[in-house]
Amino acid sequence: MSDSTTSIYYTRCPIPTGLGIAVHLGLLKDEFAADAHVALHLLQASDDPERLNSHFSHALDNLIRHGGNIPAIWTRARGADTRVIGLSFVRGPQAVLSLPQSGITTPADLKGKRLLLQRNGGGTIDFQYSTSRRTYEGALRQAGLSFDDVTLVEPDLTPERAAGNNRSASGTIRRAWYTDGLAPLLRGEVDVITSRTIGSPAPQLEFLFGLNRVFDLLDLPDEVQRANNSTPLTLTVDVGFIERHRDLLVRILRRILQAEQWARDNHDEAVRFIAREQAVAEQVVESAFGSRLYDSIALGFDEHYVAALEDQKNYLLQLGYIDNDFAIEDWLDRSLLDEARASL
Repeated sequence: MSDSTTSIYYTRCPIPTGLGIAVHLGLLKDEFAADAHVALHLLQASDDPERLNSHFSHALDNLIRHGGNIPAIWTRARGADTRVIGLSFVRGPQAVLSLPQSGITTPADLKGKRLLLQRNGGGTIDFQYSTSRRTYEGALRQAGLSFDDVTLVEPDLTPERAAGNNRSASGTIRRAWYTDGLAPLLRGEVDVITSRTIGSPAPQLEFLFGLNRVFDLLDLPDEVQRANNSTPLTLTVDVGFIERHRDLLVRILRRILQAEQWARDNHDEAVRFIAREQAVAEQVVESAFGSRLYDSIALGFDEHYVAALEDQKNYLLQLGYIDNDFAIEDWLDRSLLDEARASL
């Protein structure tokens, strides 16, 4: 690779994104196939722990990340000069689950119960803890309850288990996401768990173990009230990337928009791509996202996307996850997506 080659790194969370589908279709590879001066790299293909950690810290130059908003907000609050160049809003289950014999079927049944809320010991940013906590808050609020009415069981994962949960190898869901969260429920140590991440885990656990879906953020009529790590997802880059290679970013966004349209026209094949990425059956993906799949991956800056991101930032500030406030509107750069749409 010559000194004049520009290396671009991409990373995404293992949930439906236009970036992920563009990768599966080979659209990004095709875009730069004839460009000898651009080299694309999947971040997770690296063996360098510091480089891998850029999925959370955004410390790597020329990195484009499409994933949960908690690491993105955390990094921005710590002073990283990043910009959000697109938002998507995953429409899938974010559930509280119980065993079928427990008698816990509604949020009102949570009163006096033990709620599993694991802490990610040693993790860069404990996004799973805050995601589960926010899901529980939604359930308790619906029943007129609060955390004072329940018992939070908050074990620490070992650093090794935390690292396993945090690294999404090749974009697939780690088995630990199921086993660490499910085992305490099966052993009777807690009464309910959350699906921990959005989408496929809830129907997968329901199918395999007959779990009850006690509550689902997806059922809330106000999408801003569904704000959590994946609602919305943030597509982020650093400002230096925009200044150095704006044209390359527009080309990437254009390919992502093409992938979105392909997914709308080829629903069944898109489901297969996502099922492969999440290492679950296609029926599980269909159950999780169904007819909402295209709406889950479509990039935009819809008013409620921005409002949900603002709400999530304020929540993390209140929770103490971030110490420094910042203006969401100053963080957004709508111009690249507009340019990409205009050039299609």
